[in-house]
Amino acid sequence: MENPQVVAILGGQWGDEGKGKVVDYAAAFFSLVARATGGNNAGHTIYIKGKKHVFHLLPSSMTWDNVDCVLGNGMVIDPFVLLSEMKSLVDKGFSTDRLYISGNAHVIMLYHRTHDGYQEKSKGDGSIGTTKRGIGPAYADKKHRTGIRMNDLLDRKMLYDKILYNVKEKLGMFTHVYNADKKEIIKEFWTSIPDNGLFNEYRESLAALDEDSDVESIAEVMTRIYHSAGKMLVSHIADSSRLIHDTISKDKKVLLEGAQGLLLDIDHGTYPFVTSSNPSVGGLKTGLGISKIDEVYSIIKAYTTRVGSGPFPTEMEDIVGQKIREKGQEYGATTGRPRRCGWHDAVLTRHTSKVNGKKIIITKLDILTGVDKIKICNSYKYTGPKRLFNGEVYFSGKILKDFPCDSTVLEHCVPEQWIEVDGWTEDISGARDMDSLPDNARKYLKKIEELGGVEIVLISVGPERDQTIEVPGRWLLRSPDSASQPATEVINADKKKYRAIIYDLDNTLLATDDFVRILMKETAQKIGKYVRFKVPADAEIAAVQKKNLPMEDMFDILFPDPEEYMQNEPFSRFVLARYRESAKDLEYWATPNGVSVFREFEDKGIVQLIVTNRMSMAKERLMQAGYPENYFIFSPENKEDRKPNPKVFKTALATLESRGIKKEEVLSIGDHTDDYLASLRAGLDFVGVLTGLTTKEDFKSAGLEGSRVIKDIVELKKIIR
Repeated sequence: MENPQVVAILGGQWGDEGKGKVVDYAAAFFSLVARATGGNNAGHTIYIKGKKHVFHLLPSSMTWDNVDCVLGNGMVIDPFVLLSEMKSLVDKGFSTDRLYISGNAHVIMLYHRTHDGYQEKSKGDGSIGTTKRGIGPAYADKKHRTGIRMNDLLDRKMLYDKILYNVKEKLGMFTHVYNADKKEIIKEFWTSIPDNGLFNEYRESLAALDEDSDVESIAEVMTRIYHSAGKMLVSHIADSSRLIHDTISKDKKVLLEGAQGLLLDIDHGTYPFVTSSNPSVGGLKTGLGISKIDEVYSIIKAYTTRVGSGPFPTEMEDIVGQKIREKGQEYGATTGRPRRCGWHDAVLTRHTSKVNGKKIIITKLDILTGVDKIKICNSYKYTGPKRLFNGEVYFSGKILKDFPCDSTVLEHCVPEQWIEVDGWTEDISGARDMDSLPDNARKYLKKIEELGGVEIVLISVGPERDQTIEVPGRWLLRSPDSASQPATEVINADKKKYRAIIYDLDNTLLATDDFVRILMKETAQKIGKYVRFKVPADAEIAAVQKKNLPMEDMFDILFPDPEEYMQNEPFSRFVLARYRESAKDLEYWATPNGVSVFREFEDKGIVQLIVTNRMSMAKERLMQAGYPENYFIFSPENKEDRKPNPKVFKTALATLESRGIKKEEVLSIGDHTDDYLASLRAGLDFVGVLTGLTTKEDFKSAGLEGSRVIKDIVELKKIIR
């Protein structure tokens, strides 16, 4: 379907497939992103400009200013975890104003977490490896119709009555089934509240209870705690189903973000080693109250991983598996547990295709770089006792090409047919199109499609947003509707007149990439004469430059402390200080045709502004390069407001507005995808110029139409009258 309106991105394996990065990348194309199932047993990790952000309850799209984020009715929510996560996000400079929580979402209570822990402990070796976050017991109470929902937190009397009923039941169960005494139970309650300083009052209230406290007193304390939490969240509680349907009715686009993966689905996964909800496509409809889903993309790693207990036919219990774990940083975002690693499983992929559809997204392809021979399992052999399963006789030696959704069968399955393909050694983290991948990487992807009966639409080759390859003709997301101008609109000089231009500084007006790289290398070589360390190669420097990071962050990546370095000051800061000393004495140059175009627009009366992430010496550099002084220059005061944050334009747009220039009369120009994304989210028309390291394909991968990319700044004269 061309340009689908409602799109789902789901996990296609045992979770941990990289949904966070993909949803964050895709969020630029949507007005609303919603989660439907699960709770804080999920963990999504994204990297923005080299900085790691981990989400447990919040949608990964929370870092986008113009995207509404919804926690749906099918979720189970721990208010203390949610409030902690919101506080952490705000502390990083992001807003939670656009977060909406379904009033019908169920609440994970303290007794749910306690129950989860007791239950897992009682199973001993039969434990299924839950996260002990209270997910299963909360869903069980939902099915028993004794659960507490977000709306209930706002009605104190109703809340007390429901808590009292549950506390009586749970205390009886904990005491008689798990042999716990009341003092121990109360301790479990208060230790279940995060000890991060935000909820000290709540913890103290529970700690004041003892073995002599009656159930009414315990229920009263819990009511006070949860009612207070409800009041802290009241501005976010909403009718999420109506919000989603209103968004769709306005022809805006909605992204549905999955949690966990298909094989953890309670109906379609490896039961009983599953979660308590439906991470498959069916769970989206009940978990959000939605009937329309235009496209479904399942995320599959280039290899396979699994956390916790349960059968895993393609598991690699050798040095290759260990290397993949370390290189891929395969540790749980929620629990920190090491993930078990295995080869790609086409049997599993075919199952995903049957349940969720055939369109898939491949992640972590870059992690397989350097593996000499790569395997794909195409069938299993059953080695267990004779039994009836799904109306068939299973006997030892039976060949299976269909995935058995039952762990008692899967535990007796071993790979029968291996398909082996040659690996590759080339670094693919910088690839932005299919042609840039090595032949063997493309052959491997083709074999995944052929054996799995799937169609790859997107490929991730690294954790950053821009380390993504869109497969032509298959990745259909275009025209983000969160901006006032769609990204695919072609600028037409006959129809639109611009009264102002906002330039990026580095590489758009000043030729800085080569300058920085050469000077950085020269500085490092000089220091290398008396400090032993690895001087980065040109390609390494260019790869870091392409991330558009602050200078401090660039130097931190390129110049870590050498082994024998004993100074108090980080080595990167030492190198940066020497670099800046040299930079003062060198001459800066304008980009080709930059000065002449700038002067021509000045003569035409067009207001010209510069918005840059780096203000240091900007005016001096521009003067040295020959630019006139008739311009405004702005830079964000806070690092968090730098591009791609649209706040970077706030002061510039206010200045233009004071001169009577509307946003629709402003054209933004830059050399990096961050410039484009900031402009897009600020509602500005944008033109990308290829004067830096960013390629046309990079811009297109970010969603910019190719016709809006120019090779030389002089081409602006064809656009601006």
